[in-house]
Amino acid sequence: MTADIISQGRWPVQLCSGLAEINMGDWEGLTFVEIKKRFPDLYTLRGQNRAIAPPNGETPAQVQIRAAAAIEQILTQSEGNVTVVTHAGVNRLLLCKYQNLAPEDWLSLPQPYGCINKLWIGEDGITVGEAGRMPVDIPDEEECFKLFRKKETPQRVVDHCQAVAYKAMEITSVFAKYGTGINGDLVYIAALLHDIAKGHRSHAQTGADWLRAEGYPKVADIIALHEDLPEPVVLDEAAVVYLADKLLMGTLEVSLEERFTYSMEKCHDETARSAHEKRFRQALRLREQILGACGTCGFLRP
Repeated sequence: MTADIISQGRWPVQLCSGLAEINMGDWEGLTFVEIKKRFPDLYTLRGQNRAIAPPNGETPAQVQIRAAAAIEQILTQSEGNVTVVTHAGVNRLLLCKYQNLAPEDWLSLPQPYGCINKLWIGEDGITVGEAGRMPVDIPDEEECFKLFRKKETPQRVVDHCQAVAYKAMEITSVFAKYGTGINGDLVYIAALLHDIAKGHRSHAQTGADWLRAEGYPKVADIIALHEDLPEPVVLDEAAVVYLADKLLMGTLEVSLEERFTYSMEKCHDETARSAHEKRFRQALRLREQILGACGTCGFLRP
């Protein structure tokens, strides 16, 4: 059905049994609760080693062999580009094969629903160009709030994220007048999601990992930098999100000096104070660069 939607009658659609999802044998159609109750020892064992097959089911290695054979058959019967629509388990095992990963590593590869993988066929065989990317680079607002709910982000954090997103757009609107080439859509969504993992350890990197797993690497790259920018500091999308975040405490707009004076009180050792001072210097440099580029900082509190 998905292939039919993609084709829209322009290309022939064929079924290939070799690309069927993993056969779960006696576990097929059961919930995890039911499996755990009826097969407690095997359930525990397979949780420790996913190479083990359910009763009368397939191992990952077996699925990988039949799926790779199906791909080879498709290529011998086709010309030009081919779209293959199949399930996440099969996708992951094919990606393992073409990236020389063990079949047991299959669950480490993100495959969000509806994602795209690009494979290239060349003299050296099949190689992976892209994996786990969504059809669009930037999620819309509705998808962002679904992600907040999925990750159980506290409402106070969501409120802060919305305030930062609005401030980021205010900054971007100033840049737009001077042709700085900032992608406003990317800035807004990255700012909206920047603290999605707030409360988790290393929340900037954790949030970035979540967004990559959801198929949005461009947004993830910015989220990863919203606490610490790389040197030298440049005016780009990540810098706008970084600065917007530093101009708010919760939903309250503050000056950079107010923000960093307050946050310094939370630094209880030399390492924390050193990192704090670095972030303050970066924010001040951004303010100076904006003044140099635009001649105004109207969006900054004095």
